[in-house]
Amino acid sequence: MPTISDVARITGLSKSTISRVINNHPYISSEKREKVLKAMEEIGYYPNPSARRLRGHTSNTIGVIVPRIVNPFFSYLVNSIEQEAFKNNYQVIIFQSNNLKDKELYFLNLLKNRQVDGIIMTSIENDWETIEPYM
Repeated sequence: MPTISDVARITGLSKSTISRVINNHPYISSEKREKVLKAMEEIGYYPNPSARRLRGHTSNTIGVIVPRIVNPFFSYLVNSIEQEAFKNNYQVIIFQSNNLKDKELYFLNLLKNRQVDGIIMTSIENDWETIEPYM
């Protein structure tokens, strides 16, 4: 499995420069950015999301809880959320609560433990006092 050190060796750049490219740091020249991205693609290097979370970086993941995905309103809404997320390098995890309070809390706990960057709740079954600690 390729590492950041492999990308640094191929490009002749430091690991900190590679890291800056991966994290979209604004002060990297377009030439270096292109060089790093090309090398990453060539060797199949992808940053490890678990390691990034441990270092305090974002997971680039958003959790979405809907009551019923078969409802056309929520299908279209989730489709729009996913398209915008993809444009911004985020992935979306979708959960269907079936309008059940216990299921909603179960998914909130799951999302909290997975350390997602955000949660979108399209409706709330529980009282706000119950949900608020997750926000």
